[in-house]
Amino acid sequence: MLRQVAGFPGFSIPEVDLRLIGMTVNRYMTLKALFTAGFFLLPFIIGLLFQAMGLVAFYIPGLFGFPLAVLGWFIPNLTTKGEAENARAEFTRAVAVYLELVASERTRGAAPSRALESAASVGQSWVFLRLSQELAQARYAGIAAWDALERLGAEIDVPDLTELARRMRLSGEEGASVYETLRAQGKSLRNRLLNMQQTEANKSTTRMVMPMAMTGLVFMLLLGTPFVLNLLFL
Repeated sequence: MLRQVAGFPGFSIPEVDLRLIGMTVNRYMTLKALFTAGFFLLPFIIGLLFQAMGLVAFYIPGLFGFPLAVLGWFIPNLTTKGEAENARAEFTRAVAVYLELVASERTRGAAPSRALESAASVGQSWVFLRLSQELAQARYAGIAAWDALERLGAEIDVPDLTELARRMRLSGEEGASVYETLRAQGKSLRNRLLNMQQTEANKSTTRMVMPMAMTGLVFMLLLGTPFVLNLLFL
């Protein structure tokens, strides 16, 4: 079915986001099918209850099943996108720390591939565990550590990890010194993340202006209603 309808809106598979959050395509499609079926059947079930109580025929609420089924089909798209955005932001923050750890390992004289593995083994978050797994698999498969990280960064759409891998390739293959470069990249990434957080905070503050204004308006109406009623009925 996916091969036939892959080009239609709503049927594309967000493979990059699924790889990032660790969800298989089968599970993703199962969720879409369950949400669609559940939202389609729910109005019919409610309609049967209403009919049993003698209110309306069951098929009248059931008419809402078709638009609800369409809504249910797209719910996993929205939830997956939200989870992926949060996971990607967390991954990027972890990469900022990882950069510093790799730079520290290089100053201790560790080889580029060893520096990548040692730095990844320090953290216990899911991001560092993911990095450690990728590096371990690369070592057993005979793949360069920076190639594994570059591939991972491309697969999950985290450009900062890809950039780190490319810098470490220069160090590993050409012997280039990357300590200052890594520190500069880490500082730049932290500043960018800080600016993004400040922007989000400003947006949240702006979004709160309207609810606060509406709350104040309602409060003023509540205070002024008794006075207006007294004037009208005098």
